[in-house]
Amino acid sequence: MTKMTLCLARENGKILLGKKKRGFGMGKWNGYGGKVHEGESWENAARREWMEETETDAASFVLRGVLRLEGESAEHEVIEMRIYEVREITLQPFETEEMEQKWFLDCALPYKQMWPGDRVWMPYFLAGKPFHGTFWYAGDRLLRHEIHEGLETK
Repeated sequence: MTKMTLCLARENGKILLGKKKRGFGMGKWNGYGGKVHEGESWENAARREWMEETETDAASFVLRGVLRLEGESAEHEVIEMRIYEVREITLQPFETEEMEQKWFLDCALPYKQMWPGDRVWMPYFLAGKPFHGTFWYAGDRLLRHEIHEGLETK
């Protein structure tokens, strides 16, 4: 199982997203994150990935959700993703060779340019409710999902 983090900053009714210009997730708006290295804690991985991708720090990372992502492929990859809300940042959006960054109103997220499952779990995140669930994908296509309120960390 691959362990990954996803970090989302919110302030004043807006959420910060990045749009990948290359590699996995190219063309999709998403939060910031990546793989947890061996021996690294989830929160340390979240902070490291946030700093690498935004070039800034934040006061706190609050665990908000836990998702299990399963792919239907020969490898049948399974990812456990922990989603963090990033608080007290000093970042102004900027663009790099890898990513464009932009603040979106909570009520106007670009769901058509996001992963299909985001439309399912994002309302929990925006409402401040903890959540956990499982999402089954075939490539970029969401096949089915289960989602529940409350955190479940194994």
